Order: sequence, then C-alpha cells, then structure tokens
Amino acid sequence: MFLPNIAAEEAHVIVPIPAITMLNEMLVSLETDLPEYEHITQADGSIVACCSFYPSEDALIYSTRQVICGFPCRDSNTSTENAALRSLEYMDLRLHVHLIDYNYEKKEYELDKNRALLNKAKWLTTGMLDIYNIWRSQSVYDLSSVITTLGKAITIPIPPDIPEELHVLVDDLIQSISQVLQRLTEAYTEAINVIDRHEPLLAMTTKTYCRTVM
Repeated sequence: MFLPNIAAEEAHVIVPIPAITMLNEMLVSLETDLPEYEHITQADGSIVACCSFYPSEDALIYSTRQVICGFPCRDSNTSTENAALRSLEYMDLRLHVHLIDYNYEKKEYELDKNRALLNKAKWLTTGMLDIYNIWRSQSVYDLSSVITTLGKAITIPIPPDIPEELHVLVDDLIQSISQVLQRLTEAYTEAINVIDRHEPLLAMTTKTYCRTVM
C-alpha cells in the first residue's frame, strides 16, 4: 500500500478562532470578568446581541460596564459572535488593546535573530576577504615586483674598468642580493600557494552567506 510522505511537504492548516473565545481570553488577561450577552428579537425575526463587559480592571472596580451591540443576524449564535467581534474592535480602536499571535511573534523574533547573525557572519567574511585581497594585491604582487627588480639588478654586467677594490665590493653585494632574492622567491612561491588554496574557499564562503541572508 502506498502512503504519501506527508512530512516531506509543509502543511498549513487554518484554524479559525471565534471572536467570543478571543474576547474571553483578552478579558481574562486584563483580569476582568467574562462578558455577558443579551439577545433582542426584532419585529422582522432577526436577533441582535449586546455584549456587556468591563474593558479594564479599573472599570471592574468602579462597576462601569461597556455595552456593545452587534448587527441584526438570523440566529443567536451568529449575533453573539458578531457582538463579540464588535467588542474586540472597540478594544482595539478606542482603548488600543490588541490581540497578538504569540507563536507568530516568537517565530519572527527568532528569524530576526538569525538574520542578524547571518548579516554579522556576512560582514565578518566580507571583511576577511577584503583584508585578504589587500594583502594579496599590496604585499604579494609588490613582492613580485621587488623580486623582478632585484633579478634584473644582479644581471647587469660589471664595467671592466672599475677598480679592483670596488669590483670586490660589487661581487659581495651581488652575492648578498642573490641570497636575499632566493629567500624572497621562496616566500613569494609559498604566498602564491596560500592564495591558490584559500581564495576559492573565501569566495565560496562569502557567496554562501550572501545567498543565505538574501
């Protein structure tokens, strides 16, 4: 028997919450009494529900009830729901008391934290790449230029008519430059190897963080 892989696909289920329930929970949170409903049957048979409640703790202390009536409806259940909905609108517009989806707010808070961490990681990675590019351009290739210049300097022919003492000094200088040139060449080769090993990784890491944050 074939069973669909439900877990493989994200499912969204819409669960409507009655306004009566939301109003009850709001008033409980405000530490007031639950609302009371009165139904009035009109001449045309329609029913109007009026919701009586304490909108705040102070109103409860001073026994000041707020009465909100709904629109005419065909049955008492619908009229009660309509009166509760209008009471919620009153709390929102007049008293600025709002209902908040706690799960949604918590999810958005966690997403904001993740976005901040990813942005920080992107900033750090971009900074590393910038430093690396500066080091590569200013240090490694400048070193290459120095090596080229020194290489040309030691290949310049020594004039045959210079004094013997100066000739000895020039030979010693060329030998010293050759040793330095050898060490610089080794350092340059190692630097190029480091670039070849780490440049793709840095580039790939930066692109990965960019895609994640976006």
